Amino acid sequence: MNALDDNTLMIKLLLLSSLVLCALLIALWLYVRSLKGRLLQSVGLIDELYKITQTQAATNSANEAKIKKLIDATEKLKTDMQSQLASQYEANIQALDKKLESLSAQIERVEEQDPTLKMYSRASKLVEQGASMDDIIEASGLPKAEVEVLLALNKRK
Repeated sequence: MNALDDNTLMIKLLLLSSLVLCALLIALWLYVRSLKGRLLQSVGLIDELYKITQTQAATNSANEAKIKKLIDATEKLKTDMQSQLASQYEANIQALDKKLESLSAQIERVEEQDPTLKMYSRASKLVEQGASMDDIIEASGLPKAEVEVLLALNKRK
């Protein structure tokens, strides 16, 4: 009976090991199945992130193109405005030059009409040219004291 008991015991041990092995295989299968679900979920999330990244990249590229167009348009507008302002500035300067010439001509006509102004004008021009006091008195006919005042005023400038 000993041999029969040994065989029975061996069979029981084999059955028990088979059951434990089956239980382990089932547990392993369930674990792999849950991992597969998580893996598929992770792959799905990675795919969604990839799509979002592609969309963002396309949006960024489009925005960069729009920004570049805006910068280019701003630069062109700036250049156009500078050119326009330069033209207006030049036109204003020319108009002012004409007005100055006209006013200078009017002043000369008034000075020529009034003999006193003519004397002071001639004296003032001579002072600016650096003429001597005697030359100024002789050319303008002004008294010495007035010529001294004109020379003193000219030195202050």
